[in-house]
Amino acid sequence: MKKIILVSLLLSLFIVPAAYGQSARDAVKALKRIEARADMGISYSEYVLALADARVEVQMYLESHEAKQKAEMTGLIKKILSHYETARLVWKNKVSRTQDLDTVFGHLICLNDEPEGAFGRSLLKQYPQADNPVDRGGALTKRAYKKDRCDEILVDNMIHVIWQEASKDLLRATKMLFA
Repeated sequence: MKKIILVSLLLSLFIVPAAYGQSARDAVKALKRIEARADMGISYSEYVLALADARVEVQMYLESHEAKQKAEMTGLIKKILSHYETARLVWKNKVSRTQDLDTVFGHLICLNDEPEGAFGRSLLKQYPQADNPVDRGGALTKRAYKKDRCDEILVDNMIHVIWQEASKDLLRATKMLFA
């Protein structure tokens, strides 16, 4: 009888942690799936679904005992998910607007005094590398279209800059897993 209790106790020690929460490896793997799908080409609706799947994996990790013990990894995983969420918001701005469809420059975020301009300025603050002209790897067009007499962010370029930052942080997280 004591052997049965001991075996049951030992099995529960190995099974419960795996069932309780995901590991950092699982969360990073889910984020890498988004990266791979974005690299291959993905529609907005597919991206939203992929992000939702990854969010579930990440949330399970964040609720785990491991996440509380690995503060640096946890912070990095949160940051990567935040990058992908920001890209979704920018992309949503693109797909929900029709007024830019006929422009030669594609979808734009005008940096005026309107709420859209505040959103654009917050993006440039969060991703300073985007605050460069497109020909220097940024997302900014200096009065290229002169829409409402404002400088503009090219949405596709902004998404690319955000995904580049997510990839850099994802590479750091992957290296931490194997360190």
